[in-house]
Amino acid sequence: MTGNFTIPQDRPLLLYCATGGRSYAAMQIFARNGYIENYNLQDGVSAWKQTNLPLVY
Repeated sequence: MTGNFTIPQDRPLLLYCATGGRSYAAMQIFARNGYIENYNLQDGVSAWKQTNLPLVY
């Protein structure tokens, strides 16, 4: 995929990764750049799977 895009700063932002560490780091970067409402999926997708919540690939 190529091209530029903008993530609106006035909307909530949910970040996630496999275990939550990289998305947490990314959340901090977004916060420093003016994104006020940021959320990180704690413990990532692996924890989501362990709770048997639905996951669509």
